[in-house]
Amino acid sequence: MLHGVPIFVSLLSAMVILSLDAFNPNMTCCYIGPDPTCEGSESKRSYGDADILFGVFSVGPYVVLPFVIVSTMSIIYQAVLLQEKTRTLY
Repeated sequence: MLHGVPIFVSLLSAMVILSLDAFNPNMTCCYIGPDPTCEGSESKRSYGDADILFGVFSVGPYVVLPFVIVSTMSIIYQAVLLQEKTRTLY
């Protein structure tokens, strides 16, 4: 489970981004961004799609994961504290 979830999420993210043709060249590497050769009315659509995908797949995890870490650590702390309190009573 601990190996399967990150691999599944990574593959799913890559497939979504590839299916929407959002990997494009950047200054140094290929990344989620608009097509630099796109001009005219397509440019606005391409920039909007790229911004949404960048927010979901690049910025989103950095916003969500700290909350997941803090909440799971507090749950673990409460469980250990409860075990410690029950152990000292006996």
